[in-house]
Order: sequence, then structure tokens, then C-alpha cells
Amino acid sequence: MPEFLTTIREAAGGVMVLMPSITAVVRDEDGRVLVMRRADTGRWSLLSGICEPGEPPALTVVREVREEAGLTVEPTRLLCVFSTPPIEYPNGVATYVGSLFDCRVVGGELAALDGEALEFRWLPLDRLPEMHGMNILDWFPAPLAHLLDGGNAGLPGLSFAWDPAWVGRNP
Repeated sequence: MPEFLTTIREAAGGVMVLMPSITAVVRDEDGRVLVMRRADTGRWSLLSGICEPGEPPALTVVREVREEAGLTVEPTRLLCVFSTPPIEYPNGVATYVGSLFDCRVVGGELAALDGEALEFRWLPLDRLPEMHGMNILDWFPAPLAHLLDGGNAGLPGLSFAWDPAWVGRNP
């Protein structure tokens, strides 16, 4: 856990913490998506991570993919912004506000560098596994293939979740 997060947890205790995060959709030349099997849970995941204080989300994508997989990527599009339900950890509860980026590989060699990944696989979009014990893909406002095709509310490369029930709701 990064030092800044340890400091936040010490101050906040176990109460819910809102965490800015990124998720990377790293694709190869055949359109397959890079997934990793996490060392901490043994489950499959897209590459992801939390933003460091003052770090722009696009830079977080580059840093996290390099740290986790040894690849240098260029984020080409912001696909959507999403949020997670509260997730309980041994030291407290967190919810993530995530930026999902489409990325292309521009260098590096695929390797588990920071110990977070046990293995990697390049998989077609229609064969992505359940992730994190829940389906992270369900947190996105549209199916991943739809977001990658730019079919998100007529805004190429940008979308967000919308619930019509929010209209008229008192803050």
C-alpha cells in the first residue's frame, strides 16, 4: 500500500474512502485485451491502480501498466468514467471513481515486474473472465466492446453511467 494511502487510513480509520483510480484496456494488434491473474486474490483483472496525489489519470495508466506488466502504453481514449460499489478490505471500506482508458502498446516487454501479477493472457473481448470475484465489466456504463467501438451516447471516446431516476432526486 502506498505511503499516502497508509496515512489516509490511519487518519480515517475504517470509514469509507473515495479513491480515484484507472483501468487500462491494453489491446494487441489483433484486438485482444491484456488481463492479469492477481497475486493477492488469484483472480483475473484488467490492469488498474490508484492515482497518486496530484497525478493525472492518464499518467497513472502509463505508470501502472509499466509497473505491473513491463509495457509502455499510450492512452489513446478515455472510454468512460465509472464508480464501484463500496468494497470492504481488512483495513476499511473504499469506493473507486475510475477512468477507463483504451491503450496501445508503444514499447517494453510483457513481464510481471512488481509482484502484483502471477500471469498474463491476451484474450478476445468476448472471452474475458469474471474479474475480482465480481464482474468489473458490470461497473462500466455500457459493454466494453460498445465503448471500444465509440458507440457511447454519440460521444466518441467518452461516456458515463446515467440513471434516469437521478432526475428530481433531492441531494
